[in-house]
Amino acid sequence: MLFRSKNEGCFIASKEKALADLVYKTPHIRTVSQLRSYLFEEMRLDEEMFKDLDFTALKEIAEKYDRKSIHMIRELQ
Repeated sequence: MLFRSKNEGCFIASKEKALADLVYKTPHIRTVSQLRSYLFEEMRLDEEMFKDLDFTALKEIAEKYDRKSIHMIRELQ
């Protein structure tokens, strides 16, 4: 994700933050099974790329959200 500030600087989200944002904006995810289906079937997320994510960083990111589905991401590990 790319964001421009007023000073024309850019912020680029990490893969982990981008994934958390995507899941956060998807309200219908209630179970790990629904999350798995959404990420790997609907969004066609590459499972090998998923395995390479920094799950420690994902845990830190998840703690900042008030959404169970983001915490469930780590259960797919």
